[in-house]
Amino acid sequence: MLRCLFVVQFDVKSRDTRQRLPMLKGLDLMEHMIADTGRQQIIIALKDQPNSDLFYRLCCDLLDATRKCPDEAAVLAITINRLWRWQQLMKRGRSDKLSENEQKGLIGELIF
Repeated sequence: MLRCLFVVQFDVKSRDTRQRLPMLKGLDLMEHMIADTGRQQIIIALKDQPNSDLFYRLCCDLLDATRKCPDEAAVLAITINRLWRWQQLMKRGRSDKLSENEQKGLIGELIF
């Protein structure tokens, strides 16, 4: 089976450990240490092959956003920030109203 991946490799010192990776539906985001090299990778893997065209666009966006970065730290920071922006774009909007399950939970808490 063919897997679509986007890999960012960098020196461990370039990684700001306070910057978490987002969770993106349909993608696996993994951090991988390359043994005995002092280098690390962030691997973005597509879960569902039918979405390969969308994954391709995400990869193009990440490449375009980082094309003129002066160093690995900047590439890494922009990549992670961009992934967070994609996550925000794709998450379902919240209305001001509580969902049915949230209403039931609130009623249960109030009764208790």
